[in-house]
Amino acid sequence: MDTKQELMRPENMVYTQKEIKRMLMPTVGTDINGYKVVYVNLGKLRFTATYDSVPPEINYDIIQEDKVYTVQYIDGKNKRFTATLSDVIQKVPEVSDEMNTDEVTKLE
Repeated sequence: MDTKQELMRPENMVYTQKEIKRMLMPTVGTDINGYKVVYVNLGKLRFTATYDSVPPEINYDIIQEDKVYTVQYIDGKNKRFTATLSDVIQKVPEVSDEMNTDEVTKLE
């Protein structure tokens, strides 16, 4: 199970912790906002990436798809930084302003 497509299952299936961590973290070689991932630690939900010229700042949030990673450490000598998963953005469906009154039940 190396790809995220193989990890996709029907909603009623149960995922292992390792599968969930793989879905939350980028894979080695992934390009995130111009930074290349070179190492992934699934156990600590942390990855190391390289940068070309300007490093990100400490506590800078890197957003990839619906996941937010926060930069924790910068190694200027090797042009690398470490970031950890800090948040997952959940997509909320839009609610229309028009309400169907036929479906509303009054609670007493």
